[in-house]
Amino acid sequence: MKIRISQLVDSLQPDDIFLEEKPFDRTAAVKGEVYRRICWQAAEQPVKKRRTLGRLPLAAAIALICLATTAAAAVTVHLHPAILDYFGVGQGQESLVEPGADSPVCSVTKNGVTISVLQTVADSYGVYVFYEVTVPEEITLPGWVTWDNYDIEPTRASDAFFCSQNQEILEISDYHMVGAVTLFSASKQVEKGPITVSFRDLGYYDENWDFVPLAQGQWNLTWTLHTIQPCTTSHPNQMVQTGNGPATINTIAISSISFNLISDGAKLSEEPISLQFADGSTLPVDMTSAEGTLGSVVSHMTDVETERYTCQVSNLFDNAIDPAQVTAVVIGETVLPFPG
Repeated sequence: MKIRISQLVDSLQPDDIFLEEKPFDRTAAVKGEVYRRICWQAAEQPVKKRRTLGRLPLAAAIALICLATTAAAAVTVHLHPAILDYFGVGQGQESLVEPGADSPVCSVTKNGVTISVLQTVADSYGVYVFYEVTVPEEITLPGWVTWDNYDIEPTRASDAFFCSQNQEILEISDYHMVGAVTLFSASKQVEKGPITVSFRDLGYYDENWDFVPLAQGQWNLTWTLHTIQPCTTSHPNQMVQTGNGPATINTIAISSISFNLISDGAKLSEEPISLQFADGSTLPVDMTSAEGTLGSVVSHMTDVETERYTCQVSNLFDNAIDPAQVTAVVIGETVLPFPG
C-alpha cells in the first residue's frame, strides 16, 4: 500500500487530526499530523496480497541512467548543509549520518528545468533523496512551490504491503530550490541496488487548492544505491503487558535516523514507547508523541479468533541520534535493555 500524503492533505479536516490539541495548519499537517493520521488509516486496512504499486507513466518521459559513486569505508561523504540542518546535525556530529550517505552523480534536464541529486541518506527501513532544481529565468518559484506528483522506487522496499512517501522543500529562491523525497517502509528492508525518482509537473496550489503548473513534464532519475546505514538490532523475545493484552517484542532495530520494532500478540497502537539514553534523557517514539519523530504502527491480524497481530512500529527521527547511546527501550511500564 502506497500512501501519497500530498493527495490526502486537503481531505482531512481539523477534527480528523490525530493530535487534537494542536491547531490545524496545512503546512505543519503535511509533515506531521497528516502523516500520523494517514499511517493510522493504513494500519486499519485489511492485509492484502502484493499488488502492483501505482507508477507514473513512463512512455512520454525522458529517463536518464546516472553514475553513482561508491561510498567505500575509507571515503567520507561530506554532507550538504541542507542535509545537516534536515537531520538536526550540529558541528562535530556529522558521523551520525555519514555512514548512510552517498553522493551519486545524477542529473536530468527537460523543458529548461534541471534536477540533480545532491546526496542520499539511507538505513534499513528508509531512503532520503536530497535534490536541487534550477529553472529558467522565465519561471519564478513561489515559496509554496511543489510537485503535482512524485515517486521513489528503491530495491524491495517499495514492494512492501505498507510504504509511505513524503516530500519537503528545504530551500528556495527565485530560480533554485533544494528538496527531499522520502520512502519509508515498515515491512521490507531497503537493499542496495537500482533506485528511480520521478517528478511530474512543477507548480503550486492556488487558494482553491487547484494545481497551477509552472513547468510541465516528467523528470526521471535512475542510479544505484550503494550505501545503507545498518541498524543496531536486538531480539529481546520478551513479553510486555499492554492496554490490549500481552505482546511479545521480537525485534528492535535502531539507526541514527529511525526506530523500528516488530511484535506479536496484542496491538501496540496505543502503547507509549520511548528510548532511554546513557545521559538519562528520553525520546518518545510512539505515534502519540507530539514531537521527536514521525511514524506509524502497522498491524497485521494473524489469528482472527484470538485477535493476534503482528505489529510493526516504525518512526523517523526529527533529529539524528547516536544508537550507541541508547540503553533501553521502554514499552508501557516495561524496560527492555538495548541492545540487550
